Amino acid sequence: MDKSVLEKIRDNYFVHFSALFLTVFAFVGKPIPYSNDFSYLLRLISTYNSEFLKNDLTFSAYQNEHWLFNHLFGVFTLFLSIEVIGWLGRFACWSILIALLLRLGKRWKIPLWMVTLSIFLWLSIGQSIVNDEWMFGGFEAKCVAYIFLLTALDRFCDGRDFSSAALLGLSFSFHPLVGLWGFLASVLALIVFHKDLVRTGKVILIGAAFSLIGLIPLLIMKANSVDSTSENLQYLELVKFPFHFDPFAWARSSILFLFLLGVFIIALHIRLKDSEAPSKFLFAFLVFLGSFFFAGIGLRFFDQYALLEFMPMRLYPVFAPLFFLFYFGAACKNKIDRSVIIPVAVVVLIMSVWTKLPLRTYATLNSTYEAWTQTKDDTAHTFIWLRENTPSDSIVIAPPWRYDFWYLSHRARIVSYHQPIYSDLNEWQTRLEKLTGKALPENGFREDEELSKFYLGLATDEIKAIASAYNATYLVSETDYPLPLVFKKGNIKVFRLKEETTK
Repeated sequence: MDKSVLEKIRDNYFVHFSALFLTVFAFVGKPIPYSNDFSYLLRLISTYNSEFLKNDLTFSAYQNEHWLFNHLFGVFTLFLSIEVIGWLGRFACWSILIALLLRLGKRWKIPLWMVTLSIFLWLSIGQSIVNDEWMFGGFEAKCVAYIFLLTALDRFCDGRDFSSAALLGLSFSFHPLVGLWGFLASVLALIVFHKDLVRTGKVILIGAAFSLIGLIPLLIMKANSVDSTSENLQYLELVKFPFHFDPFAWARSSILFLFLLGVFIIALHIRLKDSEAPSKFLFAFLVFLGSFFFAGIGLRFFDQYALLEFMPMRLYPVFAPLFFLFYFGAACKNKIDRSVIIPVAVVVLIMSVWTKLPLRTYATLNSTYEAWTQTKDDTAHTFIWLRENTPSDSIVIAPPWRYDFWYLSHRARIVSYHQPIYSDLNEWQTRLEKLTGKALPENGFREDEELSKFYLGLATDEIKAIASAYNATYLVSETDYPLPLVFKKGNIKVFRLKEETTK
Protein backbone atom coordinates (compact mmCIF):
# COMPACT_ATOMS: atom_id res chain seq x y z
CA MET A 1 0.00 0.00 0.00
CA ASP A 2 1.20 3.47 -0.90
CA LYS A 3 2.86 5.30 2.00
CA SER A 4 0.73 8.39 1.45
CA VAL A 5 -2.43 6.27 1.80
CA LEU A 6 -1.20 4.84 5.10
CA GLU A 7 -0.41 8.33 6.32
CA LYS A 8 -3.90 9.49 5.39
CA ILE A 9 -5.41 6.61 7.34
CA ARG A 10 -3.07 7.30 10.26
CA ASP A 11 -4.08 10.95 10.36
CA ASN A 12 -7.78 10.44 9.66
CA TYR A 13 -9.82 11.61 12.66
CA PHE A 14 -12.82 9.43 11.79
CA VAL A 15 -10.62 6.31 11.77
CA HIS A 16 -9.33 7.08 15.26
CA PHE A 17 -12.76 8.00 16.57
CA SER A 18 -14.31 4.82 15.15
CA ALA A 19 -11.53 2.62 16.52
CA LEU A 20 -12.00 4.05 20.00
CA PHE A 21 -15.79 3.76 19.81
CA LEU A 22 -15.49 0.07 18.91
CA THR A 23 -12.97 -0.37 21.72
CA VAL A 24 -15.37 1.19 24.21
CA PHE A 25 -18.16 -1.08 23.01
CA ALA A 26 -15.94 -4.15 23.33
CA PHE A 27 -15.00 -3.29 26.91
CA VAL A 28 -18.20 -1.84 28.36
CA GLY A 29 -20.95 -2.40 25.80
CA LYS A 30 -23.04 -4.67 28.00
CA PRO A 31 -26.73 -5.30 27.26
CA ILE A 32 -29.24 -2.86 28.72
CA PRO A 33 -30.05 -3.02 31.52
CA TYR A 34 -26.84 -4.10 33.22
CA SER A 35 -25.50 -3.50 36.74
CA ASN A 36 -26.43 0.03 37.85
CA ASP A 37 -28.88 0.35 34.95
CA PHE A 38 -31.31 -1.80 36.92
CA SER A 39 -31.86 1.02 39.37
CA TYR A 40 -30.61 4.22 37.72
CA LEU A 41 -32.70 3.85 34.55
CA LEU A 42 -35.77 2.91 36.58
CA ARG A 43 -35.26 6.15 38.51
CA LEU A 44 -35.98 7.95 35.25
CA ILE A 45 -39.38 6.25 35.11
CA SER A 46 -40.29 7.03 38.71
CA THR A 47 -39.38 10.71 38.29
CA TYR A 48 -42.43 11.34 36.08
CA ASN A 49 -44.61 8.38 37.07
CA SER A 50 -45.58 8.69 40.72
CA GLU A 51 -47.35 5.33 40.63
CA PHE A 52 -44.22 3.40 39.66
CA LEU A 53 -43.00 1.42 42.70
CA LYS A 54 -44.62 4.01 44.95
CA ASN A 55 -44.76 1.59 47.90
CA ASP A 56 -41.10 0.60 47.58
CA LEU A 57 -38.92 2.12 50.29
CA THR A 58 -35.99 2.82 47.95
CA PHE A 59 -38.04 4.54 45.25
CA SER A 60 -40.23 6.49 47.67
CA ALA A 61 -37.28 7.85 49.67
CA TYR A 62 -35.67 11.24 49.07
CA GLN A 63 -32.93 10.40 46.56
CA ASN A 64 -31.95 13.73 45.05
CA GLU A 65 -28.25 13.11 44.51
CA HIS A 66 -28.89 12.84 40.73
CA TRP A 67 -31.86 15.22 40.61
CA LEU A 68 -30.89 17.06 37.42
CA PHE A 69 -30.07 13.89 35.49
CA ASN A 70 -33.34 12.23 36.52
CA HIS A 71 -35.53 15.22 35.69
CA LEU A 72 -33.81 16.03 32.41
CA PHE A 73 -33.67 12.54 30.94
CA GLY A 74 -36.69 11.14 32.76
CA VAL A 75 -38.89 13.09 30.34
CA PHE A 76 -37.94 10.63 27.60
CA THR A 77 -39.54 7.75 29.54
CA LEU A 78 -42.92 9.29 28.67
CA PHE A 79 -42.53 8.06 25.09
CA LEU A 80 -39.43 5.81 24.94
CA SER A 81 -38.46 2.57 26.68
CA ILE A 82 -35.57 2.64 29.12
CA GLU A 83 -33.68 0.29 26.80
CA VAL A 84 -33.84 2.82 23.97
CA ILE A 85 -32.99 5.68 26.34
CA GLY A 86 -30.09 3.67 27.72
CA TRP A 87 -28.57 2.95 24.31
CA LEU A 88 -29.09 6.47 22.99
CA GLY A 89 -27.60 7.86 26.18
CA ARG A 90 -24.61 5.53 26.04
CA PHE A 91 -23.84 6.23 22.39
CA ALA A 92 -24.17 9.98 22.90
CA CYS A 93 -21.98 10.03 26.03
CA TRP A 94 -19.39 7.69 24.53
CA SER A 95 -19.15 9.78 21.36
CA ILE A 96 -18.81 13.09 23.18
CA LEU A 97 -16.31 11.71 25.70
CA ILE A 98 -14.15 10.21 22.94
CA ALA A 99 -14.15 13.52 21.06
CA LEU A 100 -13.25 15.41 24.23
CA LEU A 101 -10.41 13.04 25.15
CA LEU A 102 -9.00 13.21 21.62
CA ARG A 103 -9.10 16.99 21.87
CA LEU A 104 -7.65 17.09 25.39
CA GLY A 105 -4.84 14.70 24.44
CA LYS A 106 -3.69 17.13 21.76
CA ARG A 107 -2.82 19.52 24.61
CA TRP A 108 0.31 17.38 25.08
CA LYS A 109 1.31 18.28 21.50
CA ILE A 110 1.50 14.66 20.38
CA PRO A 111 0.25 13.13 17.10
CA LEU A 112 -3.32 11.91 16.88
CA TRP A 113 -2.22 8.28 16.76
CA MET A 114 -0.37 8.71 20.07
CA VAL A 115 -3.46 10.23 21.66
CA THR A 116 -5.59 7.35 20.39
CA LEU A 117 -3.09 4.73 21.57
CA SER A 118 -2.97 6.34 25.01
CA ILE A 119 -6.77 6.30 25.32
CA PHE A 120 -6.87 2.71 24.07
CA LEU A 121 -4.36 1.55 26.70
CA TRP A 122 -6.26 3.45 29.38
CA LEU A 123 -9.50 1.76 28.35
CA SER A 124 -7.81 -1.64 28.31
CA ILE A 125 -6.82 -1.39 31.99
CA GLY A 126 -10.38 -0.56 33.00
CA GLN A 127 -10.01 3.27 33.07
CA SER A 128 -8.71 3.32 36.66
CA ILE A 129 -6.21 1.37 38.73
CA VAL A 130 -8.21 1.32 41.98
CA ASN A 131 -11.56 2.65 43.14
CA ASP A 132 -13.62 1.12 40.29
CA GLU A 133 -14.32 4.57 38.85
CA TRP A 134 -14.93 5.12 35.13
CA MET A 135 -16.07 7.58 32.49
CA PHE A 136 -17.27 5.02 29.93
CA GLY A 137 -19.93 2.53 30.98
CA GLY A 138 -23.67 2.69 31.36
CA PHE A 139 -25.80 5.79 30.92
CA GLU A 140 -25.48 7.49 34.29
CA ALA A 141 -25.30 10.94 35.80
CA LYS A 142 -21.54 10.77 36.20
CA CYS A 143 -21.01 10.22 32.46
CA VAL A 144 -22.69 13.56 31.77
CA ALA A 145 -20.75 15.15 34.65
CA TYR A 146 -17.46 13.99 33.11
CA ILE A 147 -18.48 15.55 29.79
CA PHE A 148 -18.87 18.93 31.46
CA LEU A 149 -15.67 18.48 33.48
CA LEU A 150 -13.54 17.55 30.45
CA THR A 151 -14.99 20.42 28.43
CA ALA A 152 -14.18 22.80 31.28
CA LEU A 153 -10.60 21.53 31.51
CA ASP A 154 -10.06 22.04 27.80
CA ARG A 155 -11.50 25.56 27.87
CA PHE A 156 -9.46 26.51 30.94
CA CYS A 157 -6.33 25.74 28.90
CA ASP A 158 -7.41 28.46 26.45
CA GLY A 159 -8.08 30.97 29.21
CA ARG A 160 -11.87 30.83 28.82
CA ASP A 161 -12.34 30.73 32.55
CA PHE A 162 -15.87 32.01 33.01
CA SER A 163 -17.61 29.63 30.60
CA SER A 164 -15.50 26.85 32.12
CA ALA A 165 -16.72 27.85 35.57
CA ALA A 166 -20.32 27.40 34.42
CA LEU A 167 -19.42 23.96 33.07
CA LEU A 168 -17.86 23.00 36.41
CA GLY A 169 -21.06 24.03 38.16
CA LEU A 170 -23.10 21.89 35.78
CA SER A 171 -20.74 18.97 36.37
CA PHE A 172 -21.51 19.26 40.08
CA SER A 173 -25.24 19.55 39.41
CA PHE A 174 -25.26 16.32 37.42
CA HIS A 175 -23.04 14.38 39.82
CA PRO A 176 -22.02 16.12 43.06
CA LEU A 177 -19.01 13.95 43.81
CA VAL A 178 -17.45 14.11 40.35
CA GLY A 179 -18.22 17.81 40.21
CA LEU A 180 -17.01 18.57 43.74
CA TRP A 181 -13.48 17.25 43.31
CA GLY A 182 -13.21 18.45 39.72
CA PHE A 183 -14.31 21.91 40.87
CA LEU A 184 -11.88 22.05 43.82
CA ALA A 185 -8.90 20.79 41.80
CA SER A 186 -9.67 23.23 38.98
CA VAL A 187 -9.96 26.23 41.30
CA LEU A 188 -6.70 25.41 43.07
CA ALA A 189 -5.02 24.84 39.70
CA LEU A 190 -6.26 28.23 38.52
CA ILE A 191 -4.64 29.91 41.50
CA VAL A 192 -1.33 28.33 40.49
CA PHE A 193 -1.91 28.95 36.79
CA HIS A 194 -3.06 32.59 36.90
CA LYS A 195 -1.92 33.72 40.34
CA ASP A 196 -4.95 36.02 40.16
CA LEU A 197 -7.20 35.65 43.19
CA VAL A 198 -9.80 38.13 41.92
CA ARG A 199 -10.22 36.26 38.63
CA THR A 200 -10.33 32.93 40.45
CA GLY A 201 -12.92 34.37 42.83
CA LYS A 202 -15.16 35.19 39.87
CA VAL A 203 -14.74 31.63 38.63
CA ILE A 204 -15.82 30.33 42.03
CA LEU A 205 -18.92 32.55 42.08
CA ILE A 206 -20.01 31.56 38.57
CA GLY A 207 -19.39 27.88 39.25
CA ALA A 208 -21.26 28.07 42.55
CA ALA A 209 -24.24 29.70 40.84
CA PHE A 210 -24.56 26.89 38.29
CA SER A 211 -24.01 24.26 40.97
CA LEU A 212 -27.16 25.46 42.76
CA ILE A 213 -29.21 23.48 40.24
CA GLY A 214 -27.99 20.30 41.92
CA LEU A 215 -27.15 21.69 45.35
CA ILE A 216 -30.65 22.85 46.28
CA PRO A 217 -32.21 19.38 45.76
CA LEU A 218 -29.33 17.92 47.78
CA LEU A 219 -30.06 20.29 50.65
CA ILE A 220 -33.76 19.38 50.50
CA MET A 221 -32.77 15.72 50.63
CA LYS A 222 -30.50 16.43 53.59
CA ALA A 223 -33.31 18.23 55.42
CA ASN A 224 -35.53 15.18 54.97
CA SER A 225 -32.84 12.63 55.83
CA VAL A 226 -32.14 10.65 58.96
CA ASP A 227 -28.66 11.29 60.34
CA SER A 228 -26.29 8.40 59.67
CA THR A 229 -24.40 6.83 62.55
CA SER A 230 -20.75 5.80 62.40
CA GLU A 231 -21.97 2.20 62.21
CA ASN A 232 -24.12 3.02 59.17
CA LEU A 233 -21.21 4.72 57.41
CA GLN A 234 -18.87 1.84 58.15
CA TYR A 235 -21.41 -0.57 56.69
CA LEU A 236 -21.72 1.55 53.56
CA GLU A 237 -18.00 2.19 53.09
CA LEU A 238 -16.28 -0.93 54.41
CA VAL A 239 -18.87 -3.65 53.77
CA LYS A 240 -20.93 -2.60 50.75
CA PHE A 241 -18.56 -0.36 48.76
CA PRO A 242 -14.96 -0.94 49.93
CA PHE A 243 -13.83 -0.81 46.30
CA HIS A 244 -15.05 2.82 46.21
CA PHE A 245 -14.41 4.07 49.75
CA ASP A 246 -11.84 1.97 51.56
CA PRO A 247 -8.18 2.25 50.51
CA PHE A 248 -7.32 -0.39 53.12
CA ALA A 249 -9.23 -2.86 50.94
CA TRP A 250 -7.21 -2.01 47.84
CA ALA A 251 -4.02 -3.78 46.85
CA ARG A 252 -1.04 -1.88 48.23
CA SER A 253 0.76 -2.51 44.98
CA SER A 254 -1.96 -0.56 43.15
CA ILE A 255 -1.69 2.38 45.55
CA LEU A 256 2.08 2.32 45.10
CA PHE A 257 1.58 2.27 41.33
CA LEU A 258 -0.59 5.39 41.51
CA PHE A 259 2.04 7.11 43.64
CA LEU A 260 4.78 6.23 41.14
CA LEU A 261 2.66 7.44 38.23
CA GLY A 262 2.36 10.78 39.99
CA VAL A 263 6.12 10.93 40.53
CA PHE A 264 6.78 10.04 36.88
CA ILE A 265 4.32 12.67 35.66
CA ILE A 266 6.08 15.33 37.73
CA ALA A 267 9.48 14.19 36.42
CA LEU A 268 8.35 14.17 32.79
CA HIS A 269 6.65 17.54 33.13
CA ILE A 270 9.87 19.05 34.49
CA ARG A 271 11.95 17.53 31.68
CA LEU A 272 9.65 18.74 28.92
CA LYS A 273 10.24 22.24 27.60
CA ASP A 274 7.42 24.75 27.93
CA SER A 275 6.82 24.47 24.20
CA GLU A 276 6.48 20.70 24.53
CA ALA A 277 4.54 20.35 27.78
CA PRO A 278 0.77 20.61 28.18
CA SER A 279 -0.82 23.55 29.92
CA LYS A 280 0.46 24.02 33.46
CA PHE A 281 -3.20 24.13 34.42
CA LEU A 282 -3.68 20.43 33.54
CA PHE A 283 -0.53 19.50 35.44
CA ALA A 284 -1.65 21.43 38.53
CA PHE A 285 -5.16 19.94 38.23
CA LEU A 286 -3.75 16.42 38.44
CA VAL A 287 -1.39 17.29 41.29
CA PHE A 288 -4.32 18.51 43.38
CA LEU A 289 -6.37 15.42 42.52
CA GLY A 290 -3.43 13.36 43.76
CA SER A 291 -3.32 15.41 46.95
CA PHE A 292 -7.00 14.67 47.55
CA PHE A 293 -6.39 10.98 46.90
CA PHE A 294 -3.61 10.58 49.44
CA ALA A 295 -5.44 12.81 51.93
CA GLY A 296 -8.32 10.35 51.61
CA ILE A 297 -6.01 7.52 52.60
CA GLY A 298 -5.11 9.58 55.66
CA LEU A 299 -8.80 9.99 56.50
CA ARG A 300 -9.24 6.23 56.41
CA PHE A 301 -6.22 5.77 58.66
CA PHE A 302 -7.93 7.97 61.26
CA ASP A 303 -11.37 6.36 60.72
CA GLN A 304 -12.98 9.57 59.47
CA TYR A 305 -15.94 7.83 57.84
CA ALA A 306 -18.12 10.95 57.64
CA LEU A 307 -15.48 12.67 55.51
CA LEU A 308 -14.75 9.54 53.46
CA GLU A 309 -18.40 9.63 52.37
CA PHE A 310 -17.37 12.50 50.07
CA MET A 311 -14.95 10.13 48.25
CA PRO A 312 -11.84 12.34 47.91
CA MET A 313 -10.07 9.43 46.18
CA ARG A 314 -12.53 9.35 43.31
CA LEU A 315 -10.91 11.18 40.38
CA TYR A 316 -7.16 10.71 40.68
CA PRO A 317 -7.17 6.95 39.85
CA VAL A 318 -9.00 7.79 36.60
CA PHE A 319 -6.96 10.77 35.45
CA ALA A 320 -3.49 9.65 36.60
CA PRO A 321 -2.98 6.71 34.19
CA LEU A 322 -4.50 8.65 31.29
CA PHE A 323 -2.37 11.74 31.87
CA PHE A 324 0.73 9.59 32.36
CA LEU A 325 0.22 7.98 28.96
CA PHE A 326 -0.13 11.42 27.37
CA TYR A 327 3.02 12.61 29.14
CA PHE A 328 4.94 9.50 28.13
CA GLY A 329 3.87 10.02 24.52
CA ALA A 330 5.11 13.61 24.67
CA ALA A 331 8.41 12.44 26.17
CA CYS A 332 8.92 9.92 23.38
CA LYS A 333 7.94 12.39 20.65
CA ASN A 334 10.36 15.00 21.95
CA LYS A 335 13.12 12.44 22.49
CA ILE A 336 13.77 13.11 26.13
CA ASP A 337 16.95 11.54 27.49
CA ARG A 338 16.72 7.74 27.40
CA SER A 339 18.09 7.64 30.93
CA VAL A 340 14.66 8.94 31.96
CA ILE A 341 12.33 7.25 29.48
CA ILE A 342 13.69 3.70 29.72
CA PRO A 343 13.62 3.39 33.55
CA VAL A 344 10.13 4.88 33.63
CA ALA A 345 8.90 2.44 30.99
CA VAL A 346 10.49 -0.54 32.76
CA VAL A 347 9.00 0.37 36.15
CA VAL A 348 5.55 0.94 34.65
CA LEU A 349 5.65 -2.42 32.86
CA ILE A 350 6.74 -4.20 36.05
CA MET A 351 4.01 -2.50 38.08
CA SER A 352 1.43 -3.30 35.40
CA VAL A 353 2.26 -6.99 35.66
CA TRP A 354 2.44 -6.88 39.47
CA THR A 355 -1.00 -5.27 39.69
CA LYS A 356 -2.36 -7.75 37.12
CA LEU A 357 -3.56 -5.15 34.65
CA PRO A 358 -3.30 -7.53 31.64
CA LEU A 359 -5.62 -9.96 33.43
CA ARG A 360 -8.07 -7.12 33.98
CA THR A 361 -8.12 -6.49 30.24
CA TYR A 362 -9.09 -10.09 29.56
CA ALA A 363 -11.66 -10.12 32.38
CA THR A 364 -13.31 -6.96 31.05
CA LEU A 365 -13.63 -8.32 27.53
CA ASN A 366 -14.86 -11.65 28.85
CA SER A 367 -17.49 -9.97 31.01
CA THR A 368 -18.91 -8.25 27.92
CA TYR A 369 -19.06 -11.57 26.08
CA GLU A 370 -20.72 -13.33 29.01
CA ALA A 371 -23.23 -10.52 29.47
CA TRP A 372 -24.42 -10.96 25.87
CA THR A 373 -24.49 -14.76 25.94
CA GLN A 374 -26.04 -15.47 29.34
CA THR A 375 -29.68 -16.49 29.59
CA LYS A 376 -32.29 -15.76 32.24
CA ASP A 377 -32.13 -18.11 35.20
CA ASP A 378 -35.07 -19.50 37.16
CA THR A 379 -35.01 -16.59 39.57
CA ALA A 380 -35.34 -14.09 36.72
CA HIS A 381 -38.31 -16.01 35.30
CA THR A 382 -39.84 -15.98 38.76
CA PHE A 383 -39.55 -12.20 38.91
CA ILE A 384 -41.34 -11.97 35.56
CA TRP A 385 -44.10 -14.20 36.92
CA LEU A 386 -44.57 -11.80 39.83
CA ARG A 387 -45.05 -8.93 37.39
CA GLU A 388 -47.68 -10.81 35.43
CA ASN A 389 -49.57 -12.54 38.25
CA THR A 390 -49.51 -10.40 41.40
CA PRO A 391 -51.19 -7.10 42.35
CA SER A 392 -49.23 -4.00 41.42
CA ASP A 393 -49.05 -2.93 45.09
CA SER A 394 -47.43 -6.18 46.23
CA ILE A 395 -44.39 -6.00 48.48
CA VAL A 396 -42.01 -8.90 48.07
CA ILE A 397 -39.37 -10.44 50.31
CA ALA A 398 -36.86 -11.17 47.57
CA PRO A 399 -33.12 -11.92 47.41
CA PRO A 400 -31.64 -8.48 48.16
CA TRP A 401 -28.47 -9.13 46.16
CA ARG A 402 -30.33 -9.45 42.85
CA TYR A 403 -29.92 -6.40 40.62
CA ASP A 404 -32.76 -7.37 38.29
CA PHE A 405 -35.71 -7.68 40.68
CA TRP A 406 -37.28 -4.24 40.09
CA TYR A 407 -36.71 -4.30 36.35
CA LEU A 408 -38.26 -7.73 35.79
CA SER A 409 -41.01 -7.68 38.42
CA HIS A 410 -42.05 -4.01 38.68
CA ARG A 411 -42.88 -4.80 42.29
CA ALA A 412 -41.75 -3.30 45.59
CA ARG A 413 -39.18 -5.17 47.65
CA ILE A 414 -38.08 -5.00 51.27
CA VAL A 415 -34.58 -3.75 50.48
CA SER A 416 -31.83 -3.84 47.85
CA TYR A 417 -28.24 -4.58 48.80
CA HIS A 418 -26.97 -2.73 45.74
CA GLN A 419 -28.99 0.47 46.10
CA PRO A 420 -28.39 2.23 49.43
CA ILE A 421 -31.01 4.61 50.76
CA TYR A 422 -28.76 7.59 51.36
CA SER A 423 -31.51 9.57 53.06
CA ASP A 424 -31.87 6.84 55.69
CA LEU A 425 -28.86 4.55 55.81
CA ASN A 426 -29.93 3.26 59.21
CA GLU A 427 -33.22 1.87 57.88
CA TRP A 428 -31.43 0.42 54.85
CA GLN A 429 -28.88 -1.35 57.06
CA THR A 430 -31.56 -2.56 59.51
CA ARG A 431 -33.57 -4.19 56.74
CA LEU A 432 -30.50 -5.74 55.16
CA GLU A 433 -29.41 -7.25 58.46
CA LYS A 434 -32.82 -8.88 58.89
CA LEU A 435 -32.47 -10.55 55.49
CA THR A 436 -28.72 -11.18 55.29
CA GLY A 437 -27.43 -11.05 58.88
CA LYS A 438 -25.08 -8.67 60.60
CA ALA A 439 -21.71 -7.89 59.05
CA LEU A 440 -18.48 -6.99 60.77
CA PRO A 441 -16.87 -3.99 59.04
CA GLU A 442 -13.41 -5.47 59.55
CA ASN A 443 -14.44 -8.45 57.40
CA GLY A 444 -15.02 -6.16 54.43
CA PHE A 445 -17.01 -6.91 51.30
CA ARG A 446 -19.69 -9.60 51.43
CA GLU A 447 -20.06 -11.88 48.43
CA ASP A 448 -23.48 -12.94 47.17
CA GLU A 449 -22.87 -16.46 48.46
CA GLU A 450 -22.58 -15.20 52.03
CA LEU A 451 -25.75 -13.14 51.73
CA SER A 452 -27.59 -16.06 50.15
CA LYS A 453 -26.58 -18.50 52.90
CA PHE A 454 -28.18 -16.37 55.62
CA TYR A 455 -31.24 -15.48 53.53
CA LEU A 456 -32.02 -19.08 52.66
CA GLY A 457 -31.54 -20.07 56.30
CA LEU A 458 -34.25 -17.74 57.63
CA ALA A 459 -36.76 -19.60 59.81
CA THR A 460 -40.50 -19.45 59.20
CA ASP A 461 -41.04 -17.28 62.29
CA GLU A 462 -38.38 -14.85 61.05
CA ILE A 463 -40.07 -14.64 57.64
CA LYS A 464 -43.43 -13.97 59.27
CA ALA A 465 -41.92 -11.28 61.50
CA ILE A 466 -40.33 -9.55 58.49
CA ALA A 467 -43.60 -9.80 56.55
CA SER A 468 -45.51 -8.28 59.46
CA ALA A 469 -43.00 -5.47 59.98
CA TYR A 470 -42.92 -4.39 56.33
CA ASN A 471 -46.35 -5.50 55.10
CA ALA A 472 -44.84 -8.01 52.67
CA THR A 473 -47.28 -10.08 50.63
CA TYR A 474 -44.99 -12.54 48.83
CA LEU A 475 -41.74 -14.39 49.47
CA VAL A 476 -39.22 -15.58 46.86
CA SER A 477 -36.84 -18.28 48.10
CA GLU A 478 -35.28 -21.65 47.37
CA THR A 479 -36.11 -22.81 50.90
CA ASP A 480 -39.26 -24.81 51.66
CA TYR A 481 -41.66 -23.13 54.09
CA PRO A 482 -45.05 -24.18 55.51
CA LEU A 483 -46.66 -21.32 53.61
CA PRO A 484 -49.05 -21.23 50.62
CA LEU A 485 -46.98 -22.01 47.51
CA VAL A 486 -48.27 -20.11 44.47
CA PHE A 487 -45.48 -20.63 41.93
CA LYS A 488 -42.39 -22.74 41.39
CA LYS A 489 -39.69 -22.55 38.73
CA GLY A 490 -36.89 -25.06 39.24
CA ASN A 491 -35.75 -24.61 42.84
CA ILE A 492 -37.20 -21.10 43.10
CA LYS A 493 -40.53 -20.78 44.88
CA VAL A 494 -43.03 -18.01 45.50
CA PHE A 495 -45.03 -18.14 48.73
CA ARG A 496 -48.04 -16.00 49.53
CA LEU A 497 -47.72 -14.27 52.89
CA LYS A 498 -51.06 -12.45 52.87
CA GLU A 499 -54.29 -12.71 50.96
CA GLU A 500 -54.50 -10.52 47.89
CA THR A 501 -56.51 -7.34 48.37
CA THR A 502 -56.16 -5.52 45.05
CA LYS A 503 -55.47 -6.31 41.42
